[in-house]
Formats: sequence, C-alpha cells, structure tokens
Amino acid sequence: MNTLTTNSHNDRSNNSNTNRTSTQSNRPMEILKERYAKGEISEEEYLKVKRNLE
Repeated sequence: MNTLTTNSHNDRSNNSNTNRTSTQSNRPMEILKERYAKGEISEEEYLKVKRNLE
C-alpha cells in the first residue's frame, strides 16, 4: 500500500513540474500583456514584441 501511495505522489510531482514548465514558457507573454494593459508600452511595441515571442 505504501508503494502505491508513493507512486501517486510521484505522479503528482511530475504533473506539477510539467505545469510549471508550461507556465514558465508563457511568462514572457504574460509580462508583455501586463505591461500593455498598464500602458507601459504602446500598441506598436506590444505587437512587435508579441511577433518576436511567437
């Protein structure tokens, strides 16, 4: 029974790492969107950087 519990825990940890990596790869786009929403960058700059990130 302990082995099953340990394996379940490892599965959750692996999924957690996968989600973290996925989130990290989207972080630059999230920052860009936040900066645009705050008015820190123009639409032109937003679109330019967005193209570079895609």
